[in-house]
Order: sequence, then C-alpha cells, then structure tokens
Amino acid sequence: MRVAGVDVGAEKKGFHIVMLDGNSAKCFHRETPNEVRFLCALAGVVAIDAPCSWACPRVSPTGRSRQAERDLKTHRGIQSFYTPTRARALANQKQHYDWMFNGESLWRALRAQVRNRPMRLIETFPHGIACALRGQVLSAKDKRHDRRHLIQRLGYELDQPTSIDYLDATLCAHAAICFAQGKFEEFGDATEGCIVLPTWGALPD
Repeated sequence: MRVAGVDVGAEKKGFHIVMLDGNSAKCFHRETPNEVRFLCALAGVVAIDAPCSWACPRVSPTGRSRQAERDLKTHRGIQSFYTPTRARALANQKQHYDWMFNGESLWRALRAQVRNRPMRLIETFPHGIACALRGQVLSAKDKRHDRRHLIQRLGYELDQPTSIDYLDATLCAHAAICFAQGKFEEFGDATEGCIVLPTWGALPD
C-alpha cells in the first residue's frame, strides 16, 4: 500500500511530504494544501503532523490543550505541542500557531478528497513516533540523530537524507503503515480528535 507522511510548516515553509511504497521513500515539497491533496490522491493512508482539530471547551475547559496531548503525557510520558482552542490561537500575537492554521487548511482539503476516495487520514507527530518505536521517552535534543538512525533501521532510503523535515515526514509515513497494519495506539477522543502512534516498543535497541 502506498502511504504518505506530511510535515506541516507555516505558509512560508509549506509542506514536506514523503511517499512510501515498500522501502522506496520519495520526497516532495509543496506550497499549498491543494498541491498536497493532488500529490496524495492515490495514498491509502495519509499521516499528518498537525492537529486534526482544536481544543474544545466542553472537553478541555482551560482551552489550552486537548485530551489527546494530556493522555500522551499521562500514559506515556511524552510531551507534545499543546493545541489550544481556535479562539486562543487567533488571539496569539506572535504567530505562534501559524503552522497549525496551515495544518487546518490541509486537513480541510484532504477531508474533502476522502469523501470520494478510500483514503484514511490520521494525526501523528515525529517525536511521539520515535519514542513509541523505541519504547522510551527520547530527548528532543538528539532528534536528528535518533530519527535518522530509526529510519535506517526501518530500511527506508531517502533521496533527501539530510533534511529534518523529510526525516519527520518519513516517520509520519511509517506511522501510516503501522496504522494500516493495525499496529498502533490512539490517544484522545472523538470530539477533539486522536493522535496515532506505532505500538509501544515496536523497534527497541
């Protein structure tokens, strides 16, 4: 099955995508959500490194994070980027959440495509994937080394091996494979959305 992993940046940075088909890992850069939508049209699963929804006050009264992010911290000790309510994100004066708004546009574009295709969309993130594969909480300080090492162990050969964005997108694509194979864990709920990670300890040292 062909799958895709998408690393999401703000509008200026755009989207870094890795398509996996067997051990073949093809790297792409696209500027707009619609360009990503066309590129991923034939993928069976698309794994996106951006929130699938904002925090909902009914589930998360403080409006500062989602249940998925709190569950990850509680059950696996993994710290993730907290997703606030949309109103809180809009009120931020430092453009701290611009990449989330770009991710929101991508989710909207891909969801429109899913209505007509047998495609699944999942939310994931590279740090969580790396921790899950190793079965331990890793330091983000060594992320480039750790993620490149994991990708080598998984047997993927990238045509852009030095870019952290493509390393991240490759891990997201691997999470898509784990999801397709039923080898995954979900954190969160239906209201605010779930974060998907590979089964804990799937690739220990």
